[in-house]
Amino acid sequence: MQPLLACPRAKNVYRSPATVPIGYDFSYASVFSETPEIVVPLGQVAYESAVTRHTEYLPVTVGLMARTGCDYVVLDLVKALQVRSSPDVAFLV
Repeated sequence: MQPLLACPRAKNVYRSPATVPIGYDFSYASVFSETPEIVVPLGQVAYESAVTRHTEYLPVTVGLMARTGCDYVVLDLVKALQVRSSPDVAFLV
């Protein structure tokens, strides 16, 4: 299995001037569709920071959505995944 490579964007480098947000971003899908969503942490990936010159860690997450009215389906799925995961993984649900 090949290791994951993280390619973070440095926070001290500006790519373009700030502008008014235009368009639709998928991160707003559950807000506009009024559906339940939960973001679950899966782990972290190490990378060498250009700013601190140390090994830093980026979070790895997954967002789960369900149809309107199925709030507990999402929570039950996360709890079931927690039961089947390794003992050192802890979800706050």
